[in-house]
Amino acid sequence: METLRVVIAAILGVNLIYSIAMLGLGVESSMLVAIGVHGLASTVLDVIASIPFLLMAGSPAAQRGFSSRGFGYGRGSRFKGLK
Repeated sequence: METLRVVIAAILGVNLIYSIAMLGLGVESSMLVAIGVHGLASTVLDVIASIPFLLMAGSPAAQRGFSSRGFGYGRGSRFKGLK
């Protein structure tokens, strides 16, 4: 879930920078419309679109953590001299 929080924060940051740039370039004349519509609404839509991909990207093997037993459990240990 930490990855999801980081992705949401990154999407929010990029969309807010984009909306402030639109305001600075004169594309939008109102700060409320620039940040509210283009910034926050785009963030919500981007997060909704990215959640299925982020959930599919997580693999159960990557969540096991580090192990001294390798992939095949009968193959031995990485500590060869300590049997």
